[in-house]
Amino acid sequence: MNQIVKRDLWFHRSTWMWTFAALLVCSTCVGTVFASAASVGASIAKTGSEAMELELQSLVSVLMSFIGITACAVIATNARLAVLAQSRSHALWKILGMPSGKVRRIVLAQVALLAAIAGAFASILAPAFSILYVHTWAETGLPVSGPPAYSPSVLFGTILLTIAFALTGAWRPAKRAAKVDELQALRDAAMPTSSVTKSALTSGICLLGMAGLCFFTGVIDGIYKDGEPDAIVAGMLMLLAAALALSAWTLPAVLACWSSLIRTKDLAWHLARAAVRQRTAQSISASLPYALAISLIGTLYGSVAAAGVEAQGIGMVLGLILPICIAGGMGTVAMFGTQRRSDSRMLHTLGVPRAQINRANALEGASYGVTGLVFGWFFTLASSLVGSILLGMPVMAGLSYLPWGLLTVLTLCCLGVPTLTAVGSGWVTYEPESTTFLRDRRKSSRTAESRVQ
Repeated sequence: MNQIVKRDLWFHRSTWMWTFAALLVCSTCVGTVFASAASVGASIAKTGSEAMELELQSLVSVLMSFIGITACAVIATNARLAVLAQSRSHALWKILGMPSGKVRRIVLAQVALLAAIAGAFASILAPAFSILYVHTWAETGLPVSGPPAYSPSVLFGTILLTIAFALTGAWRPAKRAAKVDELQALRDAAMPTSSVTKSALTSGICLLGMAGLCFFTGVIDGIYKDGEPDAIVAGMLMLLAAALALSAWTLPAVLACWSSLIRTKDLAWHLARAAVRQRTAQSISASLPYALAISLIGTLYGSVAAAGVEAQGIGMVLGLILPICIAGGMGTVAMFGTQRRSDSRMLHTLGVPRAQINRANALEGASYGVTGLVFGWFFTLASSLVGSILLGMPVMAGLSYLPWGLLTVLTLCCLGVPTLTAVGSGWVTYEPESTTFLRDRRKSSRTAESRVQ
């Protein structure tokens, strides 16, 4: 049985490789914040300034609200998608006699081991990267000239958070792989479906209620009259969290809305749209990193900008959010590379030109990015618009305070990364027909000779 598991791991090595890369980048970014805080904290301890210590705690909490939430979501979605991509193998394990409990334990152990290795490497890399990243904190007035901090808290904190985030995403697919009937699991692998869980539905409803309470309380207490955007930020973040909790409904709806506006008979577009619908039925994770990166930053900065405050600390956020977005987005798109290459070979056999196949792969990747962009820009503009109206300031003035440079860079990355990844993961080297014909003739002649002998 152990031999079966080892061979299955080797067979799915490409899937685990992309998952490991995403986990490594995300955990390194989280560890970089911890290492930077430890380095600056050691410098502050020498001066004994309590004001700087409080400012450091406030800065770390704000950064972790950006980077920690984004890394958690990206790690969880990559781990979840890696388990879902192997649902057929898990069903075959059960058919061969492996107990359900052992299937779940093996899947969770694989994910935990991968996360632990990624976290260990990240804890080593994080202090080195913090040497460069900590200089983005210079505008806060904190001492940033200290040496890198290789503390046990950075080591264990990075490893434990990586394992916790990965198991959060893999827990439900592993539980389903153990409980679902073998034949049903094989059907799900062939015709996947994505649905909202009861816990996600409950969380979404609760977050919607809390968001409404924030807006209602702010209006009643007259908070908005004083120009304080705190209630707006809280309300919009809860609306965003509710939409992400119900992403199995919201993101497919966004995809259907904008794709229905494109009226064309182009073959590549129809092939790309069919591929996106089929892969989205299995998991909406391919669009989630892009939707999260744009919407989280846009909602926070948009709500604050509505009060007429110019966005600060763009380098602190962009320096780590951008790698997380790129790594997570590449991982979720590249995990479908096997299916994409199989589709490319089939289309080539049916006579579809290579240029059309490559363009279909590019449009498929761009569709994931556009879905995330539409979702993220909706919350960005809605946050600024709602905040400007409630605070009684001109809408254009609120929009002018948005970090347009940061949002432009993220937009370009959300379009370019999935497009290039989809083209690269779906690239197939086609052999000339003459070479294929000669190889088949050699095989047939060898078969005939063996039969004669």
